[in-house]
Amino acid sequence: MDVIIWADIPTYILFSVCKRFVYKDLLAVTRVCKSWRSQCNQIIPGFSPNVPWLMLSEEDKTGISNTNAMRNFFNLSTRQIFNLNLPHTINRKCFGVGFGWLLTIDIHLQVQLFHPFTRRTLNLPRYSTFKGFDPRYHDDLNEPSEIQFFKAVASADPWDHKIQDLNQDCVIMTTYGFGQAYAKLGDKTWTNIEMEHAYYYEGVYHKTQYFVVCVNFLHVGNIVGHQVPSAIKIAQLPIHLARYTHKYLVESAGELIVVFRSIGGVLSDPNYTGEILEGAMETPYETTSFDVARLVKGVHSSGKYEYKFVEIKTLGGQALFVGDNASFSLPATRLNGLRYDCIYFTDDFKDGCYLPKNGCGFDMGVYNLRDGTIERHYKGESRSYYSTPTWYI
Repeated sequence: MDVIIWADIPTYILFSVCKRFVYKDLLAVTRVCKSWRSQCNQIIPGFSPNVPWLMLSEEDKTGISNTNAMRNFFNLSTRQIFNLNLPHTINRKCFGVGFGWLLTIDIHLQVQLFHPFTRRTLNLPRYSTFKGFDPRYHDDLNEPSEIQFFKAVASADPWDHKIQDLNQDCVIMTTYGFGQAYAKLGDKTWTNIEMEHAYYYEGVYHKTQYFVVCVNFLHVGNIVGHQVPSAIKIAQLPIHLARYTHKYLVESAGELIVVFRSIGGVLSDPNYTGEILEGAMETPYETTSFDVARLVKGVHSSGKYEYKFVEIKTLGGQALFVGDNASFSLPATRLNGLRYDCIYFTDDFKDGCYLPKNGCGFDMGVYNLRDGTIERHYKGESRSYYSTPTWYI
């Protein structure tokens, strides 16, 4: 019988197998032999999970001190929790931006990109360079939750692994307290995106353009060089859905869809006066339902726009992930354990985060678009006033 020399396995086979592993299993493979260690070390710098991980909250100030800087991650596929020593994330608000990167921001208004596995840190323009920034409101910050920063998304992997340098084609687009802005790696200031004044929820890159959803409309624009960009309205959101508390813009299977999230509870009561009611503020709000609409070519009923939204009741075998992260979609298969036509959501209701006794992070779950049911994806508790759980991929 032929003897198999495992060290001589072709590189392409080892790569194809290892890219399916979770991080801790990949590290175990590096300990088998020198040959495997050498090959796997080429995978780790660009590693990101193929199934989303839930990055759990940093220990809240009211709890046990998190002096060892350990951050826990919940693997949706294996249902396991593992931890990484990430001192860079201490006292920083973290947002998943895709490609294995987090955007972090602290009370000193420093904004950075951070890769948890390579520990690589890339500086972005400071928060103080956003248009409309007023230092009078930021001189005495106590924690990152007081900073009006909501979303971020990367157009490409910020790090070029072939040349081991910054990816000059990468653009980071943000949603912050005064609108939408973007920066390229190496920029010293954020460039504002000129749009008709509105409350913006999220922007995405789709087919070389950026799209932004606000209260009632979808906008589209281009980023060319460092010219001041602008965006124009191309579609109106369904009127009966525009009132929903949260809106997310997602590219799913090559199409753009808007996800509408309805919030119930004490804070949604029209008779609520702002008084903190004893016992009622442990969970003062909760997600009750989601609706989804797809962007299609066709004249809106008003005759003003060349695109319109059509409500849908299926995601075509996809699963959506929304929250503080850049929203994304993945195919649901038996291999990854994701549930099709479901929306995996985390707690991102910033307006009510100061009310619960132990902070936010309780309003998380999986919404089934077909039958309207909600189940928990993470059974434990992970709450904080500024560092609530976020999806990482």
